[in-house]
Amino acid sequence: MRVLFLNSEYPPLGGGAGYATQELFRQFRNEERITIDCITAAIDNRYSTEQPFPNVTLYRVPIGDKRDSLHYQSQLNLFRYLLQGYLMARSLVRKNTYDFVHAFFTVPAGIIAYSFRRQLPYIISLRGSDVPGYNKRFQFIYTIAKPLFVDIWKKATDVVANSQSLADLAHKSMASLEIPVIPNGVDTEIFYPFSASTAEENKKKVRILCVSRLIERKGIDILIKSFAEIQSSFPQTELEIVGDGNIRVELEALTQALQLSKRVHFHGNMERSELPEIYRQADIFVLPSHNEGMSNTVLEAMASGLPLIITNTGDAEALASGNGIIIEKNNQTQLTAALTQLLRDAKLRQTYASASRIKSLLYSWQQAADEYKKMYQRMLD
Repeated sequence: MRVLFLNSEYPPLGGGAGYATQELFRQFRNEERITIDCITAAIDNRYSTEQPFPNVTLYRVPIGDKRDSLHYQSQLNLFRYLLQGYLMARSLVRKNTYDFVHAFFTVPAGIIAYSFRRQLPYIISLRGSDVPGYNKRFQFIYTIAKPLFVDIWKKATDVVANSQSLADLAHKSMASLEIPVIPNGVDTEIFYPFSASTAEENKKKVRILCVSRLIERKGIDILIKSFAEIQSSFPQTELEIVGDGNIRVELEALTQALQLSKRVHFHGNMERSELPEIYRQADIFVLPSHNEGMSNTVLEAMASGLPLIITNTGDAEALASGNGIIIEKNNQTQLTAALTQLLRDAKLRQTYASASRIKSLLYSWQQAADEYKKMYQRMLD
């Protein structure tokens, strides 16, 4: 089978959806019967072609120079991908015979798939901001384009979400839509905890870790403010923030204003190969997002044996019950209380840490890929 795959994100560009696409392709790499042509965005203003795996070809199209903003795409960037991606798709469809299209995100990739609906069936993978009500940054688009979103879903052969909470949100726009859930996975052979003896050596400092794009939706400002509230009570505690985004300068200014520069460390973007080590050095993982689909970084933290503090979004009950604390979105008081509880109780941290690792074993990219392969086969049948 030959698949035309559409996603405006692919590493090093983008966030969790790009990484999920890469991991699915990695699982498909030995599938001789699957060939994938993926149209994604370029980092610079040039067209290019790559072959990351033997049966996968990437066609990168320009959407603006992204070298200084790898993890943030503006509405203009997405509009450019829509135009350039459509032109590239039209060229490839004329040249190759495809069995179907698989689009990550309703917009912009889903619009491209929708435009070829009379020629090719298509699958839509819901990822978060492509569902009305998920991201306030796109509220205007949701308001004017909701009928288009619904029609794209209606005409799709399959619509799948990466979390039940995201499927539930989509049902508010189209109650009759059947939306199976295929959750993200995590590589538990790469992400794993320190041994007990190594952890003992690192006891002097307690490290709170957040790995996230630095965008408004992630709520990192609330984490910094909560850390300011607890820092005098826990002088051996440090906050490590990994990631980049369009509000990094604001967050660094907030840190300076709260006189936390010596205890809050911004690492910026890190190579994927460096991430397992920084997870293993941490003691608590926090992600105070206003909304999530299913966070890859939460799964990585679980696999690394970290207790969690996350907001009540993105299947939080499934991810953090018995291995962390779930708080309300945008609630600094609850976040401060949760940090205080875990910092005071090392035994509770260890209990949650062990439970996180065990729970992470339920999530794998192989399992996600197998579910998509079943869906692909149904498309052919």
